[in-house]
Amino acid sequence: MSGTAEEWKSKAAEELTLPSGMVVRARRPGPLQVAEWRRLPMQLAAVASGDSATAEQDLAEVAKYIREIVSWCCVEPRVPEEIKPEDIPGEDLTYIWRWALRVEEARALEGFRGERGNGGVGSDSADVRPAAERSSGDLGPSGGIEF
Repeated sequence: MSGTAEEWKSKAAEELTLPSGMVVRARRPGPLQVAEWRRLPMQLAAVASGDSATAEQDLAEVAKYIREIVSWCCVEPRVPEEIKPEDIPGEDLTYIWRWALRVEEARALEGFRGERGNGGVGSDSADVRPAAERSSGDLGPSGGIEF
């Protein structure tokens, strides 16, 4: 068996159609790669809190973070070697970033996580249980044992 680094890399990439209509070859990061980038939520929280002293710095860091993701994901054309991130339409940058971090897949699970099923641990499953039925061998109200 023989294989080259290029063959391996090409198998990891897929065609991705962007909102602009551009079709690129991109690779989606795995959990270890995403863990290396795990700094965005804290920065967004700071920006959302309205801390004006750090908001501009945080926005610059978020922009850098998105450029890193897009540069890592894009196999053809290569970013920034063949095209600079600032030359890519904003909607395409956002699309690649959301695709890379599986944002839509995570959102699809929100409804699933938020729904409570009938029964289960800690739930009031009275609406699930059928009414108790007496067995023909049970003693009734006439003086026998009731459960």
